[in-house]
Amino acid sequence: ENDDIITIVMQRYHFMSIREFLDISIEELEKNGKAIEVATKIMNVLEEYFTSHEHVEYDGEQRLIIHE
Repeated sequence: ENDDIITIVMQRYHFMSIREFLDISIEELEKNGKAIEVATKIMNVLEEYFTSHEHVEYDGEQRLIIHE
């Protein structure tokens, strides 16, 4: 509905370009609450997860491949 308030999470790049992506200003978004940064890069989130979950196994389609 038009009056619904939703919470979304996105990378900083997309947040800073929200006008171009969704035609919404940051000021308009923050009318319902302050935006908070939880991660600047998705790679940081993945690194943190994999360092605390060493033996992750997945038998499905390989969409994410990390080369060192």
